[in-house]
Amino acid sequence: MLKDEKGITLVEILASITLLSIILVSIITFFPQVGMNNKHNEEKIQAINLAKKILAVWTDDEDNEVSTFIKDPDSMPVPYGYEIIVPDDPGDFYFTKVLEGFSVEVKLSKDSAESRLHAVTIQIGQSGKIITETYGYITVREAEE
Repeated sequence: MLKDEKGITLVEILASITLLSIILVSIITFFPQVGMNNKHNEEKIQAINLAKKILAVWTDDEDNEVSTFIKDPDSMPVPYGYEIIVPDDPGDFYFTKVLEGFSVEVKLSKDSAESRLHAVTIQIGQSGKIITETYGYITVREAEE
């Protein structure tokens, strides 16, 4: 063998391949985590938008389904096609519905300070987990005489 011969030995090649493999494996495991995180964020954004949309419908003064139901819950149909859940507290109403693949729960409670103001809590969930929750108020106007 010649002493002046320069080159890469087999051991150096194997060491560089091993080191490169370790780096690539750690980078490749990062991509599925990013994909799962993006999917989770997309579902959360959809749930937040749905909650805002539902809150806008329930608090809208143009449609009096909720106001009419609050004034006389025994004789009026449940607002917007929701199913009513038997409440734990007689002052609260609980409604449920499945919309756009999410389970929607609406809690409507009477504010003790003023009888015409009612708090609305909307929870959006999926697979038994609550994804988002939002709050608002409904003002029920008395019938004009």
